[in-house]
Amino acid sequence: REVLSANLFSSLLQAFNIHVNSVLHCQVRYSQLLGLHQQIKKEYGNNVVPAFPPKKIFTLTPAEVEQRREQLEKYMQAGEITFFSAGPCI
Repeated sequence: REVLSANLFSSLLQAFNIHVNSVLHCQVRYSQLLGLHQQIKKEYGNNVVPAFPPKKIFTLTPAEVEQRREQLEKYMQAGEITFFSAGPCI
């Protein structure tokens, strides 16, 4: 199972640590996961993938970053999607 943890580089940049079997696999940005989600939807259709956490226009507060992390983790686990089997990062 994948587990996400938020990693704040600065007030403007956030990355999510991806852990597979309790081992840090890589760090990804929300935009990378969104791009992957869009590719999967394009390839397999809307009915195959769960809803993706919405994009926000303004900078997220720490509480919103945590909420997004939880939503992304649920997204990944709900679809039983193993994003990272092909390589170390997106």
